[in-house]
Amino acid sequence: MDRISNVVRWQWRAYWRRFARGGKLSTGNQGFVLIIAGLISFKYVMKLRVAAVELAQGRALILEALLAGIFAAWVVAFLTRDLNDDCWRRARSLPLSLKELFAVRLASLLMPPYAWIVLAGSLAIAYPLWTAPRPLLGMLAALIFIIFAVAMGVSASQLLSVAKWRRILALSSVILVVIVSVYVIQSPWPPRFMTVSSLPPMALVARAASAGNAWTTAMSLGSLVVLMALGLGAAVFSFRLTLNDESGNSARRLAWSFNFPGQLSGLVAKDLRYFRRLLDVYFGLLAVVVASIYLVTADVASTEVSIIFLTMIFLPNCPLAFNYFGLESASGLDRYKLLPLAGKAIVLSKNVAFAAFCGIQISPVLLLVVWRLGITAGLIGLMTSASLACAYLAWGNWMSLSHPVRMHFFRFSSSSASIFDAMAGIMFASSPAILIIYFLNNSRSLVALVPLAFGVMYIASVLLAARRFPVKVEKIERALA
Repeated sequence: MDRISNVVRWQWRAYWRRFARGGKLSTGNQGFVLIIAGLISFKYVMKLRVAAVELAQGRALILEALLAGIFAAWVVAFLTRDLNDDCWRRARSLPLSLKELFAVRLASLLMPPYAWIVLAGSLAIAYPLWTAPRPLLGMLAALIFIIFAVAMGVSASQLLSVAKWRRILALSSVILVVIVSVYVIQSPWPPRFMTVSSLPPMALVARAASAGNAWTTAMSLGSLVVLMALGLGAAVFSFRLTLNDESGNSARRLAWSFNFPGQLSGLVAKDLRYFRRLLDVYFGLLAVVVASIYLVTADVASTEVSIIFLTMIFLPNCPLAFNYFGLESASGLDRYKLLPLAGKAIVLSKNVAFAAFCGIQISPVLLLVVWRLGITAGLIGLMTSASLACAYLAWGNWMSLSHPVRMHFFRFSSSSASIFDAMAGIMFASSPAILIIYFLNNSRSLVALVPLAFGVMYIASVLLAARRFPVKVEKIERALA
């Protein structure tokens, strides 16, 4: 135990030194984060109060929704961490057993402040459970559920670090999306998902807290214990796999590649391979599926709704525009200096890769818009997409050079060095869709001015970024080190 505590203490100091050096404790970030955290906490507390009232009346729908949110929060919290950082690589060289190494890994994953916030929010679920008919058993069930959620989050994070299991999880996700899509298309609109809502493990916690007989409570607790054991077993199993696999952040194994004509073809192809390794972008694919289902099944589709869906597709891809050096490495950035390319060519390669990546995602939606609403609506959708791309890149060409942040393969993008600038960029980049919807309902002749205006802004941003890149390259290298 002393060996584990010493290693954890060393990692604790190393983490907070890196955290302080990373510039994430700036005054602007602290103020903005406090405002957002305060608003979320207030809303969460209000939901806890509503859940307490409903649970006292024998209803548990809000409680189950909060438990589902807690589960998702733990999974996302672990999927933002890099499992192969320097501290962990040094810890692996120590003479520790498998269980001791697993304890060190788990402790390191719980060190970041957002893990504490998720833990505090998870423990706060005890407030509504206190009003349940069986409060103590309900709290015990909630504690078991939290351990299960932590174990599943750790398992998902570790399995995504293994190439073989990434393929298995990707195939499983595709199959699940196909099944759900077929169910939604064949069901009356809107589909009745709530008919299958009473599923474990969230419902098991509610049953343990409010069941009328002891047998149901015991069965719920027993089922939760089994799930917890399976989750812990999966965490240990996935941890053992990560010790024998080094492909977590490697770009060596390529299932497929891209070929583009021109001088920038190699850089664009490399960026496209990098882009598909960021987990954020798959929310864009989910938006594509939802938009496609809407255009196929809706009785009356509208151009305005299709524009909203196009905006939703671009939104998860914003890290690729606002931080397009984030998936590079310091050594990779050094190789740019060996190429006979100016800063303008390097910036353009990033822009072309972003436009191509988003274009691949929006293509099926635009085709369905043409099929369902006509060529005019398709042209409006194309102008909207071009305007959104120009807006994202106009802001991104400034922000990527001013606030570079290291991102990691097969993880969600980390917080920006300037959260306020990122939020302002999202609002600015979404403004073309708002303007086009406004002009469609008031003055259609002005719609064409939107892509023209944002195209001019984009060209100006490229010229400015080309001059700033040689000045900012050292800052980018330090951020990626």
